[in-house]
Amino acid sequence: MSFEKPVLVGSLLVIIGMVGMPCSFAHTGHGNDEMPVIHDEDTASSVTDELLADERQASVLLDLGTHTFPVSTKNKLAQQFINQGLNLAYGFNHTEAGRAFKEAARLDPKLAMAYWGQALVLGPNINAPMDANEEPLAVKLINQAKALMATASPKEQALIQALEKRYSGMAEARKLNDQAYADAMRGVHHQFPGDPDIAVLYVESTMNLRPWGYWMRDGYPYAGTADIVALTEDILRRYPNHPGALHMYIHLMEPTPYPERAEQAADTLLTLMPQAGHMIHMSSHIYQRVGRYADAVRSNQMAIQADEEYIAQFKAQGLYPLAYYPHNIHFLWFAASASGQYALALKSARDTAEKIDDTLLQQFPFTSIFRVLPYWTLARFGQWQSVLDESAPPADNAFLTGSWHYVRGLAYVATGKLKQAATELARLRKIVGNSAQLDYQLLSQNTAYAVLRIAPEVLAGELAAAHGKFDTAITHLERAVRLEDGLVYTEPFEWHYPPRLSLGAILLEAGHPDEAETVYWADLRHNRNNGWALFGLQQALQAQNKTTEAEAVAARFKEAWQHSDITLSASRMGR
Repeated sequence: MSFEKPVLVGSLLVIIGMVGMPCSFAHTGHGNDEMPVIHDEDTASSVTDELLADERQASVLLDLGTHTFPVSTKNKLAQQFINQGLNLAYGFNHTEAGRAFKEAARLDPKLAMAYWGQALVLGPNINAPMDANEEPLAVKLINQAKALMATASPKEQALIQALEKRYSGMAEARKLNDQAYADAMRGVHHQFPGDPDIAVLYVESTMNLRPWGYWMRDGYPYAGTADIVALTEDILRRYPNHPGALHMYIHLMEPTPYPERAEQAADTLLTLMPQAGHMIHMSSHIYQRVGRYADAVRSNQMAIQADEEYIAQFKAQGLYPLAYYPHNIHFLWFAASASGQYALALKSARDTAEKIDDTLLQQFPFTSIFRVLPYWTLARFGQWQSVLDESAPPADNAFLTGSWHYVRGLAYVATGKLKQAATELARLRKIVGNSAQLDYQLLSQNTAYAVLRIAPEVLAGELAAAHGKFDTAITHLERAVRLEDGLVYTEPFEWHYPPRLSLGAILLEAGHPDEAETVYWADLRHNRNNGWALFGLQQALQAQNKTTEAEAVAARFKEAWQHSDITLSASRMGR
């Protein structure tokens, strides 16, 4: 996977467009207002009334952990909502965080940090840019916080003044404003070096400057990355249960060659905030990278339950239920597939796909990555008749149609119908050849074309192998490996399985177990403790009479496959 480019998650902006303003405290009628700085108490009071109008009271969430963020208020309930708001912001539930901060303002209308918090969560984050339509409200909120600074502590005043740099009233200056905010937060951190929340907010402000783009292709850090990694590690040494530091550290470490550095953070975060589904889920980003697939399954099952209860109980709005909650199910599918749990993988695939109807699919093509999951799952687990029984997708969706031809081609190869497989390959190549119809991002910066162009190489390789043309098969599958390696890192990976698994199996079939061994070891560096690769590696070692090594790998495979409901005969799909 490539570490080179940031995952800009443009699809999240599309979802924002689906639901309107991402925060439930979205205002009306102020889109073109000028935002004057408020100097007197009477004016501040009138603006407070306006900012608090027409909003249902936030509900108290009980299980968000014990982290607190003390501010200058004597109202204990307002303080509780401030704690809740920041913890939810750390957990990327920005809509609910905004509601909590707004409830704190209702309870204590002169609490400057309640308006600071509302402004904070309107800004960009590593998963979504700021909605330009929110700029006027953000300016109004931070101006209100400034107007009430007289009763704020020096730390609070510094945070308010720093956040003011983020909102100029000119949405087109977003990049410059984000840099100004990060620079200001660096200064606040230097002013208050012992404060963990200030340090985490500084780290996040810096991460937002290049979302998901902290490392070069070889894992070497970009400028500034090493500093924020070191700072986050220092925070966790002093405050090992800090939710924001744990979350940021996982995101910093997950794409690196050494994700195990965040394994303790993942273990800690798993149960730290029982009602924050995304934080529970975040552990799986590390578990998957270090080969703890059973734990990745468990964390996403826990996250799904937490989010379903939260969404039902609190009528959750905005981006969270539309993007973060389905992400848990998608990730569950990925972890179940990697660990050979067919029934769970298929259920997760169906559950995810069923959330995307044809209207949504046509309006937002990136949702194809959810709808395609049943096709891919049936193929990976060799359910060939079920593959052929699957109905055709909407004809105007090139990604799904190409994927449909791809899995049908694999089914025909596996069942010995090679002419039909060749027909499916020709149809697939025609679709991939028209790259313009695939020129849109999926869930990351990868385009549909970048992902789907792997498919004809895999299918062509399998078809060539079925004809006994192993050199041709190997050439196609080696290209599939290169194409998959070149995808921008995201989780779950956007291609459904490692092509090295097919390459290794065909090398074995062609009588090259030593080369197959090399391929499987390479896959295990990319996908640690992957049972599919361990099985193929065991076969390759046995074929070379490396008995001791084969026995050691067999023990690893047995452990990796302990939750599987299938029996393998080869490492590649459906064998």
